[in-house]
Amino acid sequence: MRVSAVLCCLLLCFISCQQKLYFPDRANTPMLTKAWEGKLIVAAKPQSNYYDSAYGGGSNASLGMDVAFAPMNHLGLIGSYRSVHNRRIDENVSPIFADVYGGVFNGNRWELGAGYFNTFGRKGRFEAYGGYGQGTLSRRGYYTPDRDFSTRYHRIFLQSALGLGNDLFASGGGLRIASQQFFDFQPSNNPSLRYEILNNQHNTDVQSVHFVFIEPFINAELGWKLIRFTAQVGITLQVSGDNIAGNTPLYGSLGACFHVDPDYFRPGGLSGKLRPRRIR
Repeated sequence: MRVSAVLCCLLLCFISCQQKLYFPDRANTPMLTKAWEGKLIVAAKPQSNYYDSAYGGGSNASLGMDVAFAPMNHLGLIGSYRSVHNRRIDENVSPIFADVYGGVFNGNRWELGAGYFNTFGRKGRFEAYGGYGQGTLSRRGYYTPDRDFSTRYHRIFLQSALGLGNDLFASGGGLRIASQQFFDFQPSNNPSLRYEILNNQHNTDVQSVHFVFIEPFINAELGWKLIRFTAQVGITLQVSGDNIAGNTPLYGSLGACFHVDPDYFRPGGLSGKLRPRRIR
């Protein structure tokens, strides 16, 4: 049992240490049902951090926010903010682990999207969205400052999800496909880092690569009509470009969901005496 526990810990460390340019986060999956419905989600993504006796550790969580609104039946608009806050990864300087950059990572991104939603049966929900975003990412190291950088990136995503829900509970799952390309890559101390960070034999320019990720996820909400607890778990599979995300990293996100439904403002809407309207 002790050997198994040690192997699991080593595997988790190996997975997390591989990350150097991509840190996955929750999908904005509002599961809207009708016109003029809206949602606001404020969430935190817990993150593990390497602790250094000389420099300490990092932040325990990175914050994010989602908004969604339906200006008409079947049309949903979404927007998201994501952050990477003081994510600390071990700076392993051994030549055996040359691909492990480590350091302290910070960044943020925004996304905007639009898509189609519908309902089926009494509780079924379906949605499909696409959108565009931009973000920033920086790395600072204590032992390997030659690997420090700051960069920006474009991001395009497509996603679809199926779920079930009512006024108190909702759950579902889906799949997101995202493509990311870096630009304005600025090394802090090593002018050649732009061609070395991918650590391949071709000295590929990191700005010339389209990195593609497939990310399945499951989502749940539980609570009252106006406010609910929300949780999402997902996994990232990189399918294009040199590995920048680690070995299939997992993510989890916990937060609060604020829900506005036009039926709540009708007599009996919040008390549950009014039967909810659905798309026809």
